[in-house]
Amino acid sequence: MSASCAQSGQNASAYCGHTSTRFCAQSARMENANELRDAVKSIRERAGLSVRAMATHLGMSPSGYSHYEQRIKDKSLPPKIAASIAKVVEPLGVPPEEVYELTLGEIRDSATFSSIMPNRVDTGDPAPNGQALVPVYDVSASAGFGALVDYEEQTHSLAFPPDYLKRLTSSPPQNLAIISVKGESMEPTLVDDDIVLVDMSKTHMGFEGLFVLRHNDTLLVKRAGMAAKNGHVMLISDNKAYPPVEAALADLNVIGKVLWYGRKV
Repeated sequence: MSASCAQSGQNASAYCGHTSTRFCAQSARMENANELRDAVKSIRERAGLSVRAMATHLGMSPSGYSHYEQRIKDKSLPPKIAASIAKVVEPLGVPPEEVYELTLGEIRDSATFSSIMPNRVDTGDPAPNGQALVPVYDVSASAGFGALVDYEEQTHSLAFPPDYLKRLTSSPPQNLAIISVKGESMEPTLVDDDIVLVDMSKTHMGFEGLFVLRHNDTLLVKRAGMAAKNGHVMLISDNKAYPPVEAALADLNVIGKVLWYGRKV
């Protein structure tokens, strides 16, 4: 999935967010991933939607959505997906609280969900109520994300609740940046037009998770895996239709680690 520009016209308050590492409250509601998959399927069926129809409503491919009914291995639903599904099924007669319950306490209702979401702040405006401002950059893949802070235009900022941002990273805001992503190679984790929060102080690919990196002048969001050759790494897509790519570490410019991603709902 190549990373592209975060459009200045996007309404950041309409994004639901999720960490790339889960922060889940304990709950006994979902005993295993099978129960979660069955619950997601039941909600869709009660709303009278096919897999394709639900995927269309969520802005995902049918394969990407099917991950949550067939392949997800967690016992809880990511808040960003829960909020999106709740918005779709509520007008069709399914109470949104039933969807929120599948997050195992991360969100309880729409008010809880809104309280942890970042808000858009125009460049130059102060942060509201002491919140931490993270810049959003207008970055194109061909421009080269490595020059982001010095040369790329900041279109606006997102204001994060300080306690929420501290859960994500100890890095100061000047080490953080937000861009958007394009393509389907990282579905279902990331879909087209998601935004990602990048910690530019974490450039060692020994960290587990997603990375923003430049390879052959192309900006990518990928996972890193071990390669057979010394000095090489496997660039892994979450969408199994995209095979891993072996790359020499010397040919990579690692920009940073993805800490959080958001999606319009």
